[in-house]
Amino acid sequence: MTARFWACCFLAVLAFPSFVVPANADTPAIATLNALFTKTTIDPSLFARNFVAKIPVSDVQLFVGSYVARLGAPTAIDKSGFEYLVTSPKGSIKVNIAFDEHDRISSLLFHDELSAENLSALEKLLAADSISPDWFEPSYLHDVPTQKLTSLLADMHKALGKFVQVDIRNATYLAVFERGVSHAQISVDSDGRINYLAFSRPDKTQH
Repeated sequence: MTARFWACCFLAVLAFPSFVVPANADTPAIATLNALFTKTTIDPSLFARNFVAKIPVSDVQLFVGSYVARLGAPTAIDKSGFEYLVTSPKGSIKVNIAFDEHDRISSLLFHDELSAENLSALEKLLAADSISPDWFEPSYLHDVPTQKLTSLLADMHKALGKFVQVDIRNATYLAVFERGVSHAQISVDSDGRINYLAFSRPDKTQH
């Protein structure tokens, strides 16, 4: 999501063990993210009025719960440039968060989810000679038909050459080809089917 914010929400059983923010955490954003990922019920007062007018807190609860269900409860939340990296036992995600003048969340964006399942799905897709609809969640293919995906990947291979590998750099996926690279974002559902996929403009110079 770029990032997939609210592209799909998963109904998950939420069980959040306690997670203590390190004493040297020097930003309220880390404490707020800790509350989002560890509280059984998210406090609506964390959000600005204009945020909840567009996105209900219940949707936030489901979305955050989907990450915890797939990746596990966070073991660390750290500042990473202008973003925050939420690390869990089975993977990690990056988060952009912004606040209003009352220190309430006004913007929240989850992206660049890293997990073994996502990496496997991305490598299989980029190395394949043809795409199978079974690799994708049906609602995703409703928005992005297989023919369009095939065309987009063909254009990428034409521009960058044969797929080589997927690297993880700065907590993001980088699809490496013979003549360049592309930043990739992907997520899969509980059955391993792709429900979000995005690539940056190909870079023919970066390796």
